[in-house]
Amino acid sequence: MEEFGAIKYGAKGWLARLTAAPSSEAKVLRLFISGDRSQVGKSSCCLGVLSSFLANGYKPSEIAYIKPATQCEEEQPVVLFCKRKGIDSVGIGPVVFYSGFTREFLNGNTPPTHKLLQSIEDAVNDLCSKKGRKVVIIDGVGYPAVGSIVGLS
Repeated sequence: MEEFGAIKYGAKGWLARLTAAPSSEAKVLRLFISGDRSQVGKSSCCLGVLSSFLANGYKPSEIAYIKPATQCEEEQPVVLFCKRKGIDSVGIGPVVFYSGFTREFLNGNTPPTHKLLQSIEDAVNDLCSKKGRKVVIIDGVGYPAVGSIVGLS
């Protein structure tokens, strides 16, 4: 009997399921990387995961990266890595929690919650829809409370 989760729930299990499914039935793995606060290494973890997929034989066209909601308005090193390796990436997604965003939202000067959510979903789905795509890495935003006032926590 296998050790609990070592194959079934671990990286090897996911990789086996991805490679075993016939292409017509294959679904894109959406891997969400989150943390309990800002500056804990979410983007660095994403970079490591992307690099690992490449090292394990995935083609750059089979993987993608997105940070669909962010507080940072500058591209992160993971995006530079993606550009150098030819990996599809969206480093600054459709929702940017810029300074003053909450006040603007409360004043009705931003799209409503459902439109913000839809823009995130559309951006992720767009990356997933590319032919031959197997994995999309989704990078979480800072603190869990970020976006809570607008219903995006």
